[in-house]
Amino acid sequence: MDDSQIEHVGMFVKVKTFLNKKTSELASTPVIAATLQPAFIAKIDEILAEEEDASAPITGSTELKRNLRTDAEDKGFEVAAACVAYYTITVPNPVLRKKCEFQRSDLQPPNTRDSDLYIKMKRVHTIAEPIKALLAPFGVVAADVDALDTALAAYFIQLEAPFDARGERQASGEQVDRLFVQAMELLTEQLDVVMKFYVTNNPELHDYYLHARSIDQTGGGPIPDEDETITIASATFTGDTFSPEVNENSRYVITSGASNGAQLNIGFSNMLGMFSGPFKTVDPGTTLDEKAVDLGYIAGTTNFIVLQNTGSPNPVSITVRGKVFY
Repeated sequence: MDDSQIEHVGMFVKVKTFLNKKTSELASTPVIAATLQPAFIAKIDEILAEEEDASAPITGSTELKRNLRTDAEDKGFEVAAACVAYYTITVPNPVLRKKCEFQRSDLQPPNTRDSDLYIKMKRVHTIAEPIKALLAPFGVVAADVDALDTALAAYFIQLEAPFDARGERQASGEQVDRLFVQAMELLTEQLDVVMKFYVTNNPELHDYYLHARSIDQTGGGPIPDEDETITIASATFTGDTFSPEVNENSRYVITSGASNGAQLNIGFSNMLGMFSGPFKTVDPGTTLDEKAVDLGYIAGTTNFIVLQNTGSPNPVSITVRGKVFY
């Protein structure tokens, strides 16, 4: 991806997140819920998958070919040496002997290209195959000749793999370009148009969409949830109060409106309704701004956001205002 595409894919992902989060509210517009939402999400998923293929390294393919070349070279040199001895001592044949005579350095790059090595070793196997049962006096048995054939077959399959991998990466890159055009058309010519329904019908939702739709220098940026205000009565825990699609880097901005001097404890927990790990304290009238990971969020596990009114024994309610950035 170029820089422009990187910025756009960040925006695409934000819009996808918006569509996933606001499914229930968007249901009032069937063309979005039934058609545009699934189509756009599928398109973005396809872009991300193709980009992963387009960026896939080819080092592994090259290294595998190098290892298979070494196997073919080692086994071929061993069989060739036995054939030279056979056609020198047992059945003198200078023509066949010459075809099997190599210096080890002659077989190695850059003296011998990959394709040339394959041809040379294939010729050795062709010469050795009819006499493989007769090479034992020279340290080679029939199984060694068969092993050369097996090594050459594997080497041949991998011989063009790096080239194929480059071709596949190029094809995926070209597909990413095509998908970008399709995603932008879907966004600007359909989704943007239909979302205008919410300018007056649900302006808060439309503003949220516009924020997700924006492009910044980071190629996306955080997606804010709408402010949510709750009340915590007594010294009780509240679990799963804010339940967005978060990750460890999501930001929580929490303001405590306590009027009784009580502090507010906040943190993530793997148990609903009680703390299971570290938490932070918010004084009355102050605001906490922390990443989820600093509030005890643990990736790969169940996480509940837990808030506690610490006033005792019978505190008045605490009003809590929260905003989440994804």
